[in-house]
Order: sequence, then structure tokens, then C-alpha cells
Amino acid sequence: MSTSANDLAGNDYWDERWALQKLPAEVRKGQSPLIDTITDVLDAYLPRQARLDFLEIGGAPAQWLAYVARTRGYRCHLLDYSAVGLKLAVRNLEMLGVDAAVHYGDMFDDAPIMGTLDVVMSLGVIEHFGDLTQVVKAHAKFLKPGGMLILGVPNFSGVNRVVKTFLSPENLARHNLASMKTCAWDAFEYDLALSRVYRGYVGGFDARIFREIERPTPLRRLAWLAMIAISTVTGLPPFRRVNRLNAPGFSAYLMGVYRTPEAH
Repeated sequence: MSTSANDLAGNDYWDERWALQKLPAEVRKGQSPLIDTITDVLDAYLPRQARLDFLEIGGAPAQWLAYVARTRGYRCHLLDYSAVGLKLAVRNLEMLGVDAAVHYGDMFDDAPIMGTLDVVMSLGVIEHFGDLTQVVKAHAKFLKPGGMLILGVPNFSGVNRVVKTFLSPENLARHNLASMKTCAWDAFEYDLALSRVYRGYVGGFDARIFREIERPTPLRRLAWLAMIAISTVTGLPPFRRVNRLNAPGFSAYLMGVYRTPEAH
């Protein structure tokens, strides 16, 4: 259980979610337009020095960590509070032949388990907490002065919120919708004195963010199938330029890259 009272999901939710995960799980270019745009950001901004110390928070089942390890050669760590997710991560890394240290723990614990590092990343974590500044601060404490912080969240604003509310309202309630607006990011950037390297909506409209369907009625099934069809069509090469169009009201993802303050 997270020590944060602002945890909107909880480790029971993640244990149940990861129990359905199939392995191996791997991120590769060409899998989908959304994955391509997220990896494009990572490729553009992750430092190219080999042997840096890297941590992914909430990273089960380690498919993104495996991508970073393979493309950058960092000394990689993963931190998660889901026991089921951690077992999956260990098995997945073994299947993929990637060497990384896997840690069971809560990012809100007082003392970082693995010391301070050069790069910290989380994708799909901070939106599950009510206090955005608190959760980003919990990430930043793992970094050395001048270290790099990479954050990413799905965007359930605008038209995406309408679709998500129809398909899976209970899952939507586990998300802090304010975390998907750049004005909320302005606040934690200022409060934590983070230097913005990059921030933007990416992925265009991508129905892959609507994976869950709750209490499936015929109409919900039809809507879900329509989302899958749209994702399939927009993933075809002739239509991929559509995914380069981004705006807060329909883009699939919001990402930011930051530097923590230098030591004085």
C-alpha cells in the first residue's frame, strides 16, 4: 500500500491489473503510432552517455525500462509497490535478456533504496495521485542535482474524456484529470524549481488509451470496436501523419522532460 493518502489506485488495483499481463512485453518501434511518438521523445532527450544510473518508477512489467536499457546502456533500476507487477518485471527482463535491478518499495518512503541517480522516469504513474506536486517531488528526490526527470501521462481531457467516461467510468475515477492539463504542470515546475527541457502533447488521437471496457453492453462493445478500428486505420502508413496533429482536447499523451536544480 502506498504511504500517500492521495493514491487514487492502490496496489490491489495494480496487482489485479498485472495478473492479466502476458509476457514477454516489449516496446519496439513500429508497434503503434503512440509508442513511436513516446519513444521519439525518449530518443531525443535521454542523455547519450553510457553507464548512467536510471530508475523507472512504477515500471512493471519493465517493457519501457527494457527499451531504455537497450538503446542507452544505462545501469537500470525499477521501483514498484505491486508484488505481482514485480514478479512479472523480473520474469519479463529474464525473457528479454535485459539486466536490471528490481526493487519492491514505495516512492514516498523516506530513504531512496538505491541512492540518487542520473535519470528518473515514470510513464502512467503521476496521474493516479491527487496531489501532483507531492508525487513529482517523490520522483525528484531520487535524482542527483542537475539530474533528468521524464514524466508521461495519458490524456483523458476533451473528447477523450467523453469516450473514457462512456467506456470505463470506474477506471477514469482512478485518475487525477487535472494532471493532464499543462497548467497543473506549470504549478509543480515552479514549486520544485524544475527546468523545463521539453513539454508537449504527443500521439495525436489514439484510441489505444481506451483499453478498458466496464460492464460491456452491446452499445459499449460497439463503441469499443469502433475505437479499435480507428486505431487500426490511423496506424496504417498513409494515415500516420494524422497522429502528428496534437492539441489538449484530443491528443493521447502528455510528456515532460526536466532538469532538477544544480547544487550550489
